[in-house]
Amino acid sequence: MARKHACLAGLLFGLANSAAAQVVASAAAEMQHIRIELFDLNPGDGIAPWFGPATAESGWAAAQADATMTKWADLGLDIQVGDFSGLPIESANAQVFNPEASASALRGGDGLAASSSANLGYAANGYAWFASRLTYSTGPNGENLQAGQFVLGPFTRLQLSADYWLAATLPAGTDGTARATAIVYGALGAVTPDGMSTDMASIVSSADQAGSSSTGSVSISLSNAGDAAQALLIGAQASTITVINPSAVPEPGTAVLGGLGLLALALRRHRVG
Repeated sequence: MARKHACLAGLLFGLANSAAAQVVASAAAEMQHIRIELFDLNPGDGIAPWFGPATAESGWAAAQADATMTKWADLGLDIQVGDFSGLPIESANAQVFNPEASASALRGGDGLAASSSANLGYAANGYAWFASRLTYSTGPNGENLQAGQFVLGPFTRLQLSADYWLAATLPAGTDGTARATAIVYGALGAVTPDGMSTDMASIVSSADQAGSSSTGSVSISLSNAGDAAQALLIGAQASTITVINPSAVPEPGTAVLGGLGLLALALRRHRVG
C-alpha cells in the first residue's frame, strides 16, 4: 500500500527511539487517506448530497492528539486539542517521554498516527483522533444518548474510510501486551455509545505472539433516506497501548529499542464535550 503519510510514521519512529534502550514493548498505528465521500440517493430531485455543521456555533468537530505514560500511576500527560470544520485535519503533535517509556500522537492533513513504547514495569498509551462534537440526552428508558453536531442532508449517503498500517512488538515470553488499533465510527440521530456503526482493525503482541504487523482499510457507510436532515456523528482514531507488567522477566537479549514495533481504547476513553 502506498504510504502517502510516511512522514508521520517516520516522526513517530524517531520520537519513540529517543526513549531508553531497555524499552521492551512497542506499538505503532497510522491511518492515512482519511476521506469522506458523499453519494446521492435520489439523483432526480436536483439537490446535491451534503453534510456540515448543525450551526456555526456548535457544529464543529474536535481533534485531539494525546499521549500518556504510567508506572501504575501517572508519569506524564500531553494533550493537544483543536477544532476544525472538516477535512483536512489541523496539525498537532503530542508527546510524553520518560527514561523508561514514551508515547506520541500526531494528526495532520488526512492522517492520524500514534506510537508508544514501555520498559519493564511501565505502561504507555498514544492516541490521535478526531470526532464530531456531541450533544448528550437521556432516552425514554433512562439510557444515555449522544448525537453528533454535524448534520447529513436528505437522500445522502456518507462513507468515511481510511487506510491503516499497524504494528506491535513484544519479546517472546514477556508478561505484557502491545496493541495497535485503527477505527472509524459514526451514527445518525441520537444513539447509545454502543449503537454506533464501527469498523476496526487491531493487532496484538503478547507472550504467545511476539510481533505482528498489518495493513488494510476500514470504512463505514451512513445513509439518510429521508427528506429531512439528520444529526450526524463521525470519528476516527489511531491508538496504541504498551504494557510490561512489573513481574515480567524477559529472556536475555530480548530487549528492543522503543519504536521498533511497527487498545483498542474504548470509544468513551475520551468523551468529546
